[in-house]
Amino acid sequence: MSVPVRCRSLVAALVLALTVCLTASAQPSAKPSEDIYRILVTNDDGIESPGLAALVEALAPLGEITIVAPLENQSGIGHALNLRDPIFPVRREVAGRPATGLSGTPATCVRVATGHLMKDAPPDLVVSGVNRGLNFGRNAYISGTVAAAREAALQGIPAIAVSLAREAHPDYRAAAQAAAEVAAVIKEHGLPDTVFLNVNVPVSVTGAPKLARQSRLTGTESFESRRNMYGRPYLWSFFEQPTGDAEPGSDIDVVREGHVAVTPLQAHESADAALESLSLLFAEAEAKAAGYAR
Repeated sequence: MSVPVRCRSLVAALVLALTVCLTASAQPSAKPSEDIYRILVTNDDGIESPGLAALVEALAPLGEITIVAPLENQSGIGHALNLRDPIFPVRREVAGRPATGLSGTPATCVRVATGHLMKDAPPDLVVSGVNRGLNFGRNAYISGTVAAAREAALQGIPAIAVSLAREAHPDYRAAAQAAAEVAAVIKEHGLPDTVFLNVNVPVSVTGAPKLARQSRLTGTESFESRRNMYGRPYLWSFFEQPTGDAEPGSDIDVVREGHVAVTPLQAHESADAALESLSLLFAEAEAKAAGYAR
């Protein structure tokens, strides 16, 4: 499929920005020594999602594609794992290529792929998406799309999560192509340890792609009381995207301005900067405990 000239120019700008950012980063992950560059593709919308097919087609020129994705929609599942239920594999086809559907979460799909299906030839890159709906701000913590990329980063594998504004569906081509161009930069330069990229594409791209911070804003959720056909009460959730003034330069702000937002996220969440201030509090508590023990 052809990509509009405007999209190609925007993607070129993204490649330049990422190249500058990644080449300046310390301790990049090592590039694969083999000629074959292996890409694992997954998502949280399910293996039948057209966003997955578009992503596979866009990434195909970069390397050997392996597809492992949930059999059913897993949106909002976060980093949940299948630890107590059997995981059933089903052979499928995506974009004319063999694929494996699993009765599991996105993070589980990555674990099964790296620990079993691709154990002897692990992926050099994991790409998750294209998700139906944006995953920016603190919403990224509940996203199955982002969790798949996070799981890869925790294993030391470079990863990308890519999401497209819901109103832009069903045309995933521009978002998939942007993801492929980001993947090409990572293939060349790698990523810093445990860092992965969260890419969000607006409805209409009107400006050059931008590197962006994660916004502190989060979505809102409300619950409506209902009854099923047997009169049993239940709650139905309504989730809305973040509203309000976003921080300048944040992913939400960048997307609202019509740019593709590329946000580096850290899979390793240790708050090392807080150790010094917290150590004073715990030193006081330790002194008190020592006094009580005398």
